[in-house]
Amino acid sequence: SGTGSISDESIIDLTASITATNTASGTIRVTGTNVGVPISEIVLSEPTLNLTVTPIKGTGLFTISGTPSVTINNLSVYNYTINTTGNAYSCAEDSFSGAIRLNPLPAITHPTSIATSTFASGSSTNGSLAQVVCDGSELIGIRFDLSGSAANASAISLTLFNGLPPGINLLSYPTAQVNTTHVTGTMSENISFTTSINGILYTYSSVATPTYQTVTDKLVETINTASGNRLSPALATASGTVLVLTAKQPGISFTYTTTSTNASLMDTSTAGDIANENYITLTGDPDSVTSDTTYSYTIETSGSGCSPNGTISGTITVFSTPSIGTITAVGTDAQEVCEGVAILPVSFKVYGGAVSLTIQLNGGFDQLPPGITQSFQDTKQSDEITWDGPATAPVTETFAIQIGTTNPVYSNTYTATTVIGEAVNTFLSRLAAKIDADISLTVTATANADILELIAHDAGPYKGYSVRVIPSSGTSTYTFIRNNII
Repeated sequence: SGTGSISDESIIDLTASITATNTASGTIRVTGTNVGVPISEIVLSEPTLNLTVTPIKGTGLFTISGTPSVTINNLSVYNYTINTTGNAYSCAEDSFSGAIRLNPLPAITHPTSIATSTFASGSSTNGSLAQVVCDGSELIGIRFDLSGSAANASAISLTLFNGLPPGINLLSYPTAQVNTTHVTGTMSENISFTTSINGILYTYSSVATPTYQTVTDKLVETINTASGNRLSPALATASGTVLVLTAKQPGISFTYTTTSTNASLMDTSTAGDIANENYITLTGDPDSVTSDTTYSYTIETSGSGCSPNGTISGTITVFSTPSIGTITAVGTDAQEVCEGVAILPVSFKVYGGAVSLTIQLNGGFDQLPPGITQSFQDTKQSDEITWDGPATAPVTETFAIQIGTTNPVYSNTYTATTVIGEAVNTFLSRLAAKIDADISLTVTATANADILELIAHDAGPYKGYSVRVIPSSGTSTYTFIRNNII
């Protein structure tokens, strides 16, 4: 700037190691010709011009990059310093300091052994990830331990058969870590005390001889006022001459060490420490089901700024209550006949998890009369499930049907979505086709007159199946009527 002007290209012959060019913006750019070799400071002057020198690029580019290759359980702070070397003019070198805060990934595990205080049963054996629970019985408690940067965990909401069954509770138990240190020993001049939390050093130094209380209070101040990369994950307080560190986030642990100089001591054996602990539990009594139902659940960590979240999965199968019912005419279970006249045959059917029927022989008149025989015949289980509602679908809905067998052990869920205006039987035909396409399932499905018909491939103990239908929305235009045929 100024009153003068630069009319032509100016060549400044400073040394053979630089070049000068006149740029389009009216500046002179001076460039070193030797890579990595510095040039002296450029000073320009001219009576009618205000000349300034603006650095554009140094003599070298030092880059740090990559992915840390360490496995950690706590937040760890790595402090680094970059120093210049080989100053051409033998002057003092320069340095630059920075920090990298490294957070662990969130994790969730299912330990085999657990503390006996975890559940009221006092058991030290953790509940299985895959459990079978009878109707009216309690789930064997399951514990999941959280670590790394996982603050909490939750179950994915129940959709169809994916999620925790109603009646099962997920509870969280985080405990804040506490570390205590007693400032003791012999105080003297030129003394220092250092506390390291997750690799961050907090130091108090004194030229004069300090008191125990002064050291404790100054360390509390140093830790609590730190910010940025030096922000502490623990809150510091003083209990007399005892330094107390408490995790700011219950369930998130920190590492801790102390040192001091001269004859002073930082005694970490002081009573009051509390170990970090963070876990969740699954407990409860699943709600009753009309047919054996398997729920597939996933527990996912939360509260971490890192990804991916930790996950763990399992299943809970709820068995329905076995029951008995007659399949002959009403009243045949209680008959009155004359002596010498045969009774009308009475047939009973077993439902649920039972595989056979027996008649008690209590003696006297508390049993069948002499001359009455009994027999048991295995049959193939067969069901009809009626979609009761409009003949054509008024809205788009997704339905899921879960079918499970015991011999062989197998369970699968089949879904299909209605099309507005589509006949219900057309929709059921698509659903039946999905079921029949599963070659591992020992049940055949057909659609007929708005009814989904199911029949087991074989007869005999444990050759039946469980079946349950659920709309994805929880409510539906249709109601489901199940009729166990055989």
